[in-house]
Amino acid sequence: MSSPLSSSSSSPLSGSSPRILSVSGPKEVLADLTTKLSDRLMLHIFSYLNYGQLLFARLVCLRWCKLGENVDLYKTISMQDFMMYSRILPMQTVRSYIYNLGINQEELNALKVCCREMPVYKGEDGGPYITLATSRKSLSGSSDSKTPTKDAEQARKERARIEKDKKVMDLKKVWVEEILPNWNKEGKKPTHKRLHDVCMQGIPSPLRPKVWPLLIGNDLRITQELFTILLSRANRAKKQSEGQSLGREGSVQLIHLDLPRTFPMLSIFQKGGPYHQFLANVLEAYACYRPDVGYVQGMSYVAAICLLNMNEYEAFVALANLLNNPCYMSFFQMNMTEIAKYMKAMDGVLKESLPKLHKHLTSLSIAPDIYIIDWVLTLFSKALPLDVAARVWDVLFLEGEIFLFQTAVGVLKLYSPTLEASNFDEAMTFLTHLPNDIDENDLFEAISSVSINPRTFQKLLSKPGKQKKSGNIKKKKKKKKKKKKYSALIPL
Repeated sequence: MSSPLSSSSSSPLSGSSPRILSVSGPKEVLADLTTKLSDRLMLHIFSYLNYGQLLFARLVCLRWCKLGENVDLYKTISMQDFMMYSRILPMQTVRSYIYNLGINQEELNALKVCCREMPVYKGEDGGPYITLATSRKSLSGSSDSKTPTKDAEQARKERARIEKDKKVMDLKKVWVEEILPNWNKEGKKPTHKRLHDVCMQGIPSPLRPKVWPLLIGNDLRITQELFTILLSRANRAKKQSEGQSLGREGSVQLIHLDLPRTFPMLSIFQKGGPYHQFLANVLEAYACYRPDVGYVQGMSYVAAICLLNMNEYEAFVALANLLNNPCYMSFFQMNMTEIAKYMKAMDGVLKESLPKLHKHLTSLSIAPDIYIIDWVLTLFSKALPLDVAARVWDVLFLEGEIFLFQTAVGVLKLYSPTLEASNFDEAMTFLTHLPNDIDENDLFEAISSVSINPRTFQKLLSKPGKQKKSGNIKKKKKKKKKKKKYSALIPL
């Protein structure tokens, strides 16, 4: 089953949508062709269009615009459709949908995080601008009194949003016209540097369902048939006791304990939520695909973000290939020897990049493993807001695990003044609960200013292997001290 969030979305009505109407061609011609059709018949035709096509229909003429905003066309809209299409839905639909959710401000803020690219809409009466941050009370009609300061701040945010929308459209054009058509063409394939430049700017969210699988690849050659077999195997494993299951396949029984804790503010992965079973299927299939790894806490966050951009099969392929990496596998298998190497390397990078902060954290006895392990296990999907984490993934899938550590140093650099002035409790709280209002542009500016040479990083990874030498030196010193002590006893 395809994800409603994938680029090829379903129609507002279930079932296949016949090509009754094509909203392409000169607007005047399209409008003229339907002048003799009744509003009722036009609404019936519109009911077969998906939400993206309805947007184009509303741009043809005033009559189509009015008909395309009919509330009956949006009765079946789901949470996932809303998250994907909030930027193009009629304002009346946005208003009523949020109002009918009956959610509190905290849940509304969580929804806003997922729909951050949603533009600012004007009220039907030309009144104040409304965003998803607007409270439920204001959505019902009442508005707070505005001060000149609030008006100025709102105008600034509006300009920033318009600028961001323009940037996203420009980036989308680059991907659609330049990068994607030449992805597999010899001689025309975009260079790594070109891909790095565009990925660092952020892949437009509507294109992630297509671009992410290309960046991750499918080196494991996982097929739909294999995924189906794994799901059957997972069902059998759930019926058995943990002791009877092969390897760690028994961990599939633990998955359902973790699902309610996966992005709880979204309410789509919890029991009864539309994505609950999709997420369970992906994680259970992986536990059977890699019984030597099984299910590990943190996987649910990674799989959940994959599902927000792909269907369950594509999400499984992405998860399996993504975790098929020596670095990630070391963490998910809890290989403490390998993890110690990465922590040592991270400590070295931090000491070189941010010596003052490194010295302060060392004085507080806060080692990188205290906060980095959780960041790696969830690929920052739990530590950062969803849209910021997705932008980190845009580059991570291209550059590999080294960007994970570059991001970690970038986060520390961004908040170094706060951390350098903190005590142990404050620093621990901050590092394990990063601010949810982190600015993605500020973060990526900090990340860009951090340079980690892959060769240097590999040398840092190999440093723990040299500890034997230093250990021998210490032993020799101890023996020397023993000799002195013995010789001091001779005169007696």
